[in-house]
Amino acid sequence: MAGRYDLNTIIRGYSLRMGKPRFNFTSFAAYAQKYIERLVSEGEEIDPRLSSPEQLEGQMEELAAKGVLQLEKMDNRIKTVFYPKFYYYELHKFYKDIEQKPEEPFPSNESTGFDIPDDAMTTVDVKTEFVDLLKKKDEQDIIRLTFPETIPSILTTSTLVENKMLEFSVQKIRNYLNTHRNAEYMQSRMRGIFRNREASLKDMFSKVLAQSRTSVASMLDPTDFSFQFWTHLASSMIQEYNKKNNRTALEHAYIQSAYLLGLYNMYYKSISQREKDKENALKQVRQGFRNTPYFFTFNSIHSFKDKNGVPLSKRFSLDDLNAYLRKLTTSDDNKQLPEIVRVRTTDNKEYFIHRELIIPLTLKKLRDANEILKREYQNLFTLLLNNYQTSPEMKNDEAFIRDLERRLKEEDPLLAGLLRFDLLFFALESGKYGFEATKNTQDLFDSQHHALKPLDEVLKLKREDLVKDAKFKIPLWKTISLFVAVARFLRGFSSGFRKSDRARHSTEKKIKKRPRGEGFVSTSLADIDQHDVSPVSAPAGGAQSKKKDLLNYKEALEALKRRVAGNDKPIDQSLDELAEKWNPLYDPRAKSNLVEDVNSLIRDFIRSIKRHFRVKPPDLPRIENMARQLSEHDAFNQIKNKGALMTYIKLYIIKILGNRPK
Repeated sequence: MAGRYDLNTIIRGYSLRMGKPRFNFTSFAAYAQKYIERLVSEGEEIDPRLSSPEQLEGQMEELAAKGVLQLEKMDNRIKTVFYPKFYYYELHKFYKDIEQKPEEPFPSNESTGFDIPDDAMTTVDVKTEFVDLLKKKDEQDIIRLTFPETIPSILTTSTLVENKMLEFSVQKIRNYLNTHRNAEYMQSRMRGIFRNREASLKDMFSKVLAQSRTSVASMLDPTDFSFQFWTHLASSMIQEYNKKNNRTALEHAYIQSAYLLGLYNMYYKSISQREKDKENALKQVRQGFRNTPYFFTFNSIHSFKDKNGVPLSKRFSLDDLNAYLRKLTTSDDNKQLPEIVRVRTTDNKEYFIHRELIIPLTLKKLRDANEILKREYQNLFTLLLNNYQTSPEMKNDEAFIRDLERRLKEEDPLLAGLLRFDLLFFALESGKYGFEATKNTQDLFDSQHHALKPLDEVLKLKREDLVKDAKFKIPLWKTISLFVAVARFLRGFSSGFRKSDRARHSTEKKIKKRPRGEGFVSTSLADIDQHDVSPVSAPAGGAQSKKKDLLNYKEALEALKRRVAGNDKPIDQSLDELAEKWNPLYDPRAKSNLVEDVNSLIRDFIRSIKRHFRVKPPDLPRIENMARQLSEHDAFNQIKNKGALMTYIKLYIIKILGNRPK
């Protein structure tokens, strides 16, 4: 089938065939019926509704509602049809003639004889509204361009303004320059403006006189010289003809063309400048990937700033940035990584990293992780041994590696995302690195299996070494099995926690059934001794009882907080004030890290015993006992103000207990 025909297509053909925009509806209906029958017989594809003549009036009403046509009625029946688009298509015929005859003036109401109603066209003042008109795309409006002073208006269409009016204007400028030696006159007039560039000026005039397409191209993609040339040429022509009182129709066309040319010139120059600004800003984005911290989210990339602190995003859109990042993150072949690599982390965040920085960033993060995790494990293992306990991570390599994986995903998800054999292998292949960086990266690989080595080897954390380090930090007798067993018995006896055989057996069964190696803290303290914890009583039944228990629990903790803090301030405020007293560091980052280390150690200590205080919080002596044990730990040797530290630990324990599951 050749195409699809609808009522709008038939109306347009009939109006143009009749040579007028207004026609009798009855005559059109008869024509339409015969035309549709012919289309059907020829096998053409038509709108199904055209098969029913009874629907014709209804379809005409729909088109009228959309503004496609206007209906004049008598006795509630359609009498006459007015089709404004007739003028749109007729104007295109006029401009077809002008394309072949550049000396012809632009059409106007007077020259065409059209009587276009004001509501059927849009009037545009070229000095104030023409640029806005250029920004409108894909519209089919009839346009009347009005000019300053006594210059007559032009009839055109929005389609022609977008695509062809620039070419028509250049044609008329060429026609002007080829008449009465005007080219020589304008060239001599502009020499004073373009001093020391006479050769370029002469060459530009030659191109304008010889090739209109080259002239149009010099405006669509302007240089500084071409922009100045067209600006001064248009301005000189306007000045020249503004002096004349009685202008011919062709002279009116010249001055109209000069106005349009000047406006097109400025419009495309602004587009070119914006494009250059955008390209420059995106280049700065590209350079920004080499700056610290070397890994960026989309939002942080969108927040990049230039050297003056101005956001680069002011010079490009989100779509521009997305398209640019797609280009940078797409590899030309499958043999190397793209320039910018996307790395998705376990917490579902996405980072963009320059391929040449993946290796240095990974090695640095591994060094940092080694230092932090080594300290955490040493502190944790020391604490456990001080309490005569062990954990699966202390005894078994697999449990230790599982715990390492969990800690890494929680504490540094990006490093966990970077530790992929394929990523590091291709990153090493895609860049040039020093001997040490290359060797350190290759040391991560298990080449035989095309995978990374086990995580403890990658992080250079040996379980046995960490346990040995922890043992060096506690008294020797606490590492001897006999003394440890005796100490456990005496501490349990002195604390007064003599449970029945059944209760003890039940507790031991629960501990043994707990999954080992699952969790950041709880598994590290899975076997902690029960001498510091309150026995768990059976919960009372009923929602009202639970609500009352929760209220009593909160009141007990609030009373403990007031006794420890000595005031009614919020607990976080009291903690901050106490941290200022015991924290000996000055650097803000180091100071914050020390507070977090202390908090982490307290959480590790409390996590596994916290469940024993769900019904009733510990009393103050027990909290003081726990705080004393923690404050005397070797990890706190650098802290001199033990009194403030003790109070801080007690308050932090109360805060942790306050986060009670509902």
